[in-house]
Amino acid sequence: MSVTIDITGLPPERIVFEPSPLAELGVALHALAVTAVARIGGDFLETVLR
Repeated sequence: MSVTIDITGLPPERIVFEPSPLAELGVALHALAVTAVARIGGDFLETVLR
């Protein structure tokens, strides 16, 4: 499914883009998870993933 919105003729100052709060939360959680994995180290991950 796709949605197309025609903005032809719309003044640039009327075009605003902001990520949703849920998307921002996802980015923050991803960054924290990557940092945690880097701190734990690969040996721990290999043990968990076995």
